[in-house]
Amino acid sequence: MAIEAQAEPALRYRYDSSDPGVGANPVPYYKSLLAAPPIMVERRAIQWAVVSRYRDCVEVLRDHKRFSSVNPNLPGTEDFDAFGGVPVMTFVDPPIHTRLRRVAAPSLAVRRIFDMEPQLRAICGRILDRWSGRSEVDAVSELAVELPVRVFGCLLDVPERDYDLVRSIGAPGKTLFTEEFLQSRHRYITGLVKRRRAASGGQDLISLAIAAHEAGEKINELELFGMVMVLVTGGISTTADSISGALYQMLSRPELLDTIRGNPALAPELVEENLRFDGPVQTLFRVTTEEVEVGGTRIPARTPVYVVTGAANRDPAVFQDPDKFDITRNPNDHLGLGEGVHFCIGAAPARLQGKVAIQMVLERFPRIRIAPRWSPQYNVQAFGRGLASLPLRLD
Repeated sequence: MAIEAQAEPALRYRYDSSDPGVGANPVPYYKSLLAAPPIMVERRAIQWAVVSRYRDCVEVLRDHKRFSSVNPNLPGTEDFDAFGGVPVMTFVDPPIHTRLRRVAAPSLAVRRIFDMEPQLRAICGRILDRWSGRSEVDAVSELAVELPVRVFGCLLDVPERDYDLVRSIGAPGKTLFTEEFLQSRHRYITGLVKRRRAASGGQDLISLAIAAHEAGEKINELELFGMVMVLVTGGISTTADSISGALYQMLSRPELLDTIRGNPALAPELVEENLRFDGPVQTLFRVTTEEVEVGGTRIPARTPVYVVTGAANRDPAVFQDPDKFDITRNPNDHLGLGEGVHFCIGAAPARLQGKVAIQMVLERFPRIRIAPRWSPQYNVQAFGRGLASLPLRLD
């Protein structure tokens, strides 16, 4: 059936990424948005643009000059600023963004993360050891969150006694941080920076950032704090949502479960299709720097823009049978990790953790299944959503 025939036109005007009602089931809104060009809507007494078609979203995300990532502090845009104005890669434009990204890049380089796979498997194994002898676990709190917490604890080279602090920074469902919270984390991270400066040559995330700073990519203390905060926040919460989402998609489809169980090498394809089908990031934020036209719609200067990548990933003009979960989809050029200069810098560790988690869960617990009488409930944020829980039976 054509997507226009399924769409309810009025829904597109009710789309608001921060609305828990929308986030609980965004697909009907996506169908409505995809059936029309970009639209203008009123949110919090100002005009917002909503861009949802795949090619329109790509156009916006690749054009950082006309579509800025700097928050304009207009009504409603605070939903997209968890850090209270602290400079972070997510909300700056080139050349500042370019400089900050070059500082962060060495610690998250694809080759470095690839070489860490044995270490990640050991971390995941210790987590799954805690499942032994139990009949039921919550895969969100007891794996999906715990794995990236421990991975980032490793990347930061902090002692395990500090993992609760790392966990608090990246907790899924946390949208905005209080000033008191930011100040306490600033004190902790500043202390780490001071110790790492005194002991050169480290290979942890902060030591590599300091080395890049000293090599010429200058970064001040506040920027370094923001870099650590945004990497940990994004690296834990979105990775956790990606892992739990991929497990849910697999375990809710018996044929797919049999396929992955029979060929664990297909786990990366499962991770990618989940990023397209229902990934943790559903909407990105931009603001126009001048009057622009997208998909035939005029958007005035200084207008906040919802870039609805969750809808773009279901655009039938790009993805055949977009509402089908298909791990054999090729190509699968989804926007689940963004596009353009702001493409997710943590893509490599997120993908690897998803692959490792899926493969090791099936290896350790071949009879795993979703607990009966459970139905999915989601934590909804301005950027996206993730499962609140995923109870699994192990016996």
